[in-house]
Amino acid sequence: HGEHDREYAVIRRVPDLSALKFEVVTQRSLPSMALLTPDRPTDAGIILRKEGIEPVSVAVCGEPGSGAVQRLWSEDLSAWRAQEVLGEDMGDRAAAWLCKAFGEEGLRLARHTGLRPTPEPEKFGMGATRYADGFCLLVVSQASLDEAAERSGLDLITERFRPNIVVDGCGTHAEDAWSRLSWSRGHTSAEFVLPKPCARCTVPRVHPKTGVPGADPLKALRKYRTGRELAQSQERHHEVHEATPGAIFFGQNANAFVMGHALLREGDELRPR
Repeated sequence: HGEHDREYAVIRRVPDLSALKFEVVTQRSLPSMALLTPDRPTDAGIILRKEGIEPVSVAVCGEPGSGAVQRLWSEDLSAWRAQEVLGEDMGDRAAAWLCKAFGEEGLRLARHTGLRPTPEPEKFGMGATRYADGFCLLVVSQASLDEAAERSGLDLITERFRPNIVVDGCGTHAEDAWSRLSWSRGHTSAEFVLPKPCARCTVPRVHPKTGVPGADPLKALRKYRTGRELAQSQERHHEVHEATPGAIFFGQNANAFVMGHALLREGDELRPR
């Protein structure tokens, strides 16, 4: 996983008389979260920003109202398979800022305090993440993004699909055939293992600049990227495609295995296998 990647999440209390339970809130249920532009977190904390409201600096320790979040769930329980995830509540000041910024009651900020295994390690291999739905990285080729933009006629296609790694110099959907990508610089190296294709949710229909749902690029992808279509045309990941014929796949989920402290830069060479 990347340093501080998905370390924080917006959460809210789930009505449950038997236990103190929270759910993670994403753009699926609160599209205006697309307008949240935090600074990159540090070991000291995070700064939350949104146009039209003063930013707030949230320290890792010492905020009033902070404490342990006993039970944390995904808003879509199927995404984490009803998995409990522990986290730290970041306090009342951050909560008040979020409620004001989004006009919603009951929002709070949580910080992940450990690591969480990626889904089904017996099938997709071991990996670690934090508050991501499943895997810590998403790999997409530039050619795939360009085709999606052309077919859908929509702008900001990269921001809509939110890949962590964009690979240039290859064909459209070349990433479908890769099992891993290798990277190195000096004595530092990294292997990005691509265990499964990414079935897309509704977030790409949210306009990144307005936070308002609109035209859905998945409508164009439905013509050629469903599990049903891919099960007939690709051998790799056939089991995944066949099991979810109605899902729309775009990009490859990835786990990272790093020797040293890896910092990827634009233009770095990645060697696919």
